[in-house]
Formats: sequence, structure tokens, C-alpha cells
Amino acid sequence: VVVLTDSDTVPEPGWLSALLGPFEDPEIICVNGYTYLLYDDFFSRTFALIWFFPMARGDKRFASKRAINANNIAFRRLWITNNPFPKHNGFKVSCTLLMRKLQRESHEIHNVNARVYHYAPRGWKFFYWRALVTGRDADRKFVELSSPSRMQRVVKSFSRWFTMSWRTTRRVVGHARETGMPLWQIPFSLILGQAFYGLAFWGQFSFATGIVRDEIELVPDYIGHS
Repeated sequence: VVVLTDSDTVPEPGWLSALLGPFEDPEIICVNGYTYLLYDDFFSRTFALIWFFPMARGDKRFASKRAINANNIAFRRLWITNNPFPKHNGFKVSCTLLMRKLQRESHEIHNVNARVYHYAPRGWKFFYWRALVTGRDADRKFVELSSPSRMQRVVKSFSRWFTMSWRTTRRVVGHARETGMPLWQIPFSLILGQAFYGLAFWGQFSFATGIVRDEIELVPDYIGHS
């Protein structure tokens, strides 16, 4: 079994045994853990609400359908060596492509409560860069999984903007109190969340229309650490 984790995630007690336990079943190929963001201020609470990780508590619906996390996952060694993460210019696209390959081959992605936490992202520079790359990756995924048509990609950028705007509103309003966010901060959290996905829309739209060229995504030097 090969276990993948990151240098910026911290496991909770019992993490490894929970991740490895399902492999007692010889049919299991992939076991996906539970990664969540820590939060300690307004900015990090907002990220925890709008991010692609489920929240630490009170988020069972989202957690039940979470995507694979390359920072908290285990594979049968033979399978992952024969089916490595696909090379791609995108920042997170390879995870999606590998997940779709598992699904096409009818391999169950076994989600377990093997928990690690990720320190909260910090700073406006990260906010700006991560929103744009989120949009560009969304367009890359659409090209790989649906259609390379520019018109369809542009339409998708608008439909995703609407979807993510609604999701942001629903999650902030529905879960803000679980993070300990004061009531008066919720409107500002909504504004921040909508700004993030507004930038993501621009990243996706500009990529779909060819305004921005497709280049390998690298973390810029100006991005600080958590």
C-alpha cells in the first residue's frame, strides 16, 4: 500500500490505522481520508466555509461526496504504479482525472474518517492567485471531461459562476455559526466568498476565450506559507 500525504497537513490520532484498515478487503484499491482546514479568524473561517474541503464538523453531506485528496489518500501499490497521477498543466486537474479513471474501472473510492487538518491559507495574494487558478483548472477539467469547444467552455464559465455563487451563499449562511463566526461577520464573509468565485469566474472565462494561455501552474514566489 502506498500512502500519500503532504508536509503541510497534520494527522489526528488514529489517522494511519483508519486509512489502512479497509485494505483488509482485497477488493479495495483506493482509500480516501478526510482533510479539513483549521480556522482561527474571520479570513480563515470564510475559507473553511467556501473551500473544497469539508468542514471539520457538521458537514456530513459534503463530506460524503468529497473528491479524492492527494494529501490524504492510499492506493494499492500495484495499481497506482501502473496508473500514476496524469501529467497536466493544471494545479489540481490530475486528481480529478485519476478519480475519473477509478470510476471508469468501477473501483470504489472508499471514504473513511482518517482525519488530517490543513493550516488555513493566509493573505490577499494567496486569495487572488488561488481564485484565478481555481477558475483556470475548472476550464481545464471541462475540456478533459466534456468538450474542447470554446463556446461550450464560455457557457460553462457562466453556469459555474452561478452554481458556485449559490453554493457559497448556502454554505456561509448555513454553516457560519458552526465555525464560531459572529452574526455581524456573516455578510462580510458572503462578500468575500462571492469575490473569490467572481475572480474564479474571470480565471475560467479568460482561459476559455483564449485571453490567457495554457501554461504549467506553479505556486508564485510571492505566495506565503500557511
